[in-house]
Amino acid sequence: MKRMSTWGAVVGACLLAMAAGPAIASESIPFLRPVPASLAPDVRQHLTDERAALSEVFRRLKSDVDTFKKACANVEDGTAADAKCASEDAGLEARRSEYIKHAKAYNTETTTALEARIASLTGAIHRDEQAIRNLRVGKSGAQFTDWVEISSDAQKERDEQFKEALHGAGEQILEAASANALEHGLDRVASLNPPKANRLISELRNAGVTDPYVEELLRSIASTPGKPQKVRSAQALIHRLEQMHHVWNLEDMSDTSDSAKWRAGAEVLGIFVDDPRMRLIGMLTLDTVRASFYSVHNNIVRQVALSQIEDLTRLTELQLQDLKILSAKLQNDVKASRDAKRELAQPQ
Repeated sequence: MKRMSTWGAVVGACLLAMAAGPAIASESIPFLRPVPASLAPDVRQHLTDERAALSEVFRRLKSDVDTFKKACANVEDGTAADAKCASEDAGLEARRSEYIKHAKAYNTETTTALEARIASLTGAIHRDEQAIRNLRVGKSGAQFTDWVEISSDAQKERDEQFKEALHGAGEQILEAASANALEHGLDRVASLNPPKANRLISELRNAGVTDPYVEELLRSIASTPGKPQKVRSAQALIHRLEQMHHVWNLEDMSDTSDSAKWRAGAEVLGIFVDDPRMRLIGMLTLDTVRASFYSVHNNIVRQVALSQIEDLTRLTELQLQDLKILSAKLQNDVKASRDAKRELAQPQ
């Protein structure tokens, strides 16, 4: 009687099953989890090396199984060849059991590493939150940690809502600053001299704001000796600035870039009025203030944005820089936590 192979086919890329005997076929070879991209570089490298070594062991085992199947599929029972095949069969099964043990250990190590990464990031997020709240601009911790749970589309929608609210708040602040400038700031026209006017014109141009009439008014205020003419030119300049919607719409604000147009416009208006809110909005990026404005529970409306701007204006320049760093770190930690949780949830 001919001896049949005790080894079955390889199922998929990583599943090897035994076809002879219930003891041999009782446990299939597990898939090796992919190395999670969200892990720290040193941990990822360690697991990459370990997975590569296990993959090589599996490759050799499969190759030897294929050779065994060809050599032993048709040997006669009780022959020397049959005894040799039985011995090789036992050796292959021992190697298979050893591989399963190491594959399981690798998968467990990968899962443990992901869980540890999530725990570490959760702690970092809480510390980020507290540091931001220490600046008296943050809200409740749930508003920060809930970022982890929302989709990228939902986050994008919230960012658009935030930007729209900030724009609305900016319009209100601009209107108040312009009115204040017309009522109380016209006496400050004497502070504008030709060098300062040329600098302001350069800042406007560098920001992409080219308006011959504004430039003419700036030069007129700087060079005209008579105060009445200076005041008339100043009034015209303030009205003109308020109507330049492309300067104040914050379209050039991004995650990492502030609005150069707003900043340049606020600098010109600053000739007549000292409004820290105007200067502040020109210094903001989405990354800088997302942590203080963001909420997944409440609508970000104009009054919310105005309230947050009032809080932010109390910060020193150094504190605002700290907020920028903390906001970026918080968002990076939240993203990494989201990625790690998604990888942990992947079926094994």
